[in-house]
Amino acid sequence: MPKQLLAVVAGLVVAAAISFGLSYLLTSNGAEAGSSPWVVGGLIGVATMGVISNRAGRRKVAKVGGEARAAALAFTPPDGAGLLIVFREGLNASATGMDIAIDDRLISQLKGGQFAAATLPPGPHRLSAKLAGQANAASAPGTAEIDLAAGATVVIRLTVKMGLTTGTVVVTRIDDHAAAKAKLARMAMIAAA
Repeated sequence: MPKQLLAVVAGLVVAAAISFGLSYLLTSNGAEAGSSPWVVGGLIGVATMGVISNRAGRRKVAKVGGEARAAALAFTPPDGAGLLIVFREGLNASATGMDIAIDDRLISQLKGGQFAAATLPPGPHRLSAKLAGQANAASAPGTAEIDLAAGATVVIRLTVKMGLTTGTVVVTRIDDHAAAKAKLARMAMIAAA
């Protein structure tokens, strides 16, 4: 079953179960149910559908540990290359995957509290980040132009600024590498392609 269809079916099932359950409770106690149980059930069903839809875009990602993680946290790229480290911070939409692309090539997907490191050739690169799943339709991607020098490390923080119905990915370059290392040491590292 496609993930989006699963979200709709789950939302309908939750809405019906809550609506019927509330109606039963009210009428069994002698009260008139009216339309309130259906409104409450419908709202909870729509919320359930939204949560499942937003999680539908999540991909399976591999965590990185050991020497590869230690090398990334040393902020020392291989000779003749640059290192781009991207991390996701904040609670807004933190369970929703965020697709990370460099030069229009998907390299990873991050959730809140995760980071990825990519070794790149020197020169200009374009970073783009967007929420995955149904959240992508109602969110604005974040982009940054990065000029990466050989031997340099660039650190990028990604957050989500929430509006009433939409989210915007905010891309911020972090120049304080000591503070960045302290944050990254507490985060899970995700493989970058």
